Amino acid sequence: FFFHLMCKDQALNLHKKTQTCTIMSQETTQFKISDAPSDGISNVQWFHGSNNLAVSSWDKTVSIYRINDHNNEAGNNNHHHSNESTDTEQQSGVLLHRYSHDAGVLDCSIAYDDHAVFSGGCDHRLYAFDLNKAQRTLVGTHDAPIRCVQVCGSFASSVVVTGSWDKTLRVWDTLSPNCVSTHQLPDKVFAMSSVPNSHELVVGIAGRIVHIYDVRNMKEPQQERESSLKHQTRNIVCHPSGAQYVVSSIEGRVAVEYFDVSSEIQQQKYAFKCHRVTDKTTSMQTIYPVNAIAFHPVHKTFATGGGDGVVNIWDGANKKRICQFPPYNTSIAAVDFNQNGDLIAIAASYTWEHGDKPRPTDAIWIRRVKESETKPKLKK
Repeated sequence: FFFHLMCKDQALNLHKKTQTCTIMSQETTQFKISDAPSDGISNVQWFHGSNNLAVSSWDKTVSIYRINDHNNEAGNNNHHHSNESTDTEQQSGVLLHRYSHDAGVLDCSIAYDDHAVFSGGCDHRLYAFDLNKAQRTLVGTHDAPIRCVQVCGSFASSVVVTGSWDKTLRVWDTLSPNCVSTHQLPDKVFAMSSVPNSHELVVGIAGRIVHIYDVRNMKEPQQERESSLKHQTRNIVCHPSGAQYVVSSIEGRVAVEYFDVSSEIQQQKYAFKCHRVTDKTTSMQTIYPVNAIAFHPVHKTFATGGGDGVVNIWDGANKKRICQFPPYNTSIAAVDFNQNGDLIAIAASYTWEHGDKPRPTDAIWIRRVKESETKPKLKK
């Protein structure tokens, strides 16, 4: 396939690179969590030091599961030929806690010490859920739905930042729940990400605007940019190194951007097309939004999930696709790798690309990831 580079707003075609890109079999490599949310899934996020998983949903809940993968070997010997998991595998996802908002929940984020989950949504409220006490606490509110929730800063000194459709960012103290500061934005927040255990925060705003902040000094953004993608921002995720971030759009395209503003570094940025399906009969192409992005914690490759129901794994450094999972039966709403990178959580949940229509039951799949699916191929 061809990658389509965008550098200084010009698209450049790379020569087609010969590679083995195997579409991996779904058989025996994954299981579905039982007792999943009953409506659209907005985010999935693994805890930092365990295989617990937080899931936010439009059904007004946040669910915390313990994922047990002790059946890995047994699953590999069970050659069932469908996406439906066995009863034994379904027991691998145990619901530990479930708490509620008064309206759909749009995002969640985990405290660095794994002791709390923060969530926000259409009820305008930011809640903290204490895992030790199994207790929900109201942290604060916005004047419109909270689209994004992000724990930022270092392990020793962290804050929670919320981005809202009321065109503000708000910073919250995690120790004594109160609003530290409020920052006006030019428009609604659509996406947000921070560099792990660092102070950089990237905010995707309506109108293809991108603001980059240092959470230690939020008075003004360090950088104000326009996305190199020509359509509405769908998601943003920072690279673990802090050197770059990946942004996706509703128009089947992903861009790799760099924080460093020097011309030498900016020349390295690029974008490529993905999550597009061509009808073999009519040759008509359907272009899907790229809803989800997640970096692998070890190999620093990244996964994308789209409205086409497909998850791809990309080697961003070498501009190659490493593998593609067979399509799920509906949109991919969210993805995340666990702390070791041996499991990926995949939310198969319709994201309304085709409007109101009959849709499959929302599902959370836990897929066992092989090194060959996520490790960059060595150059020959």
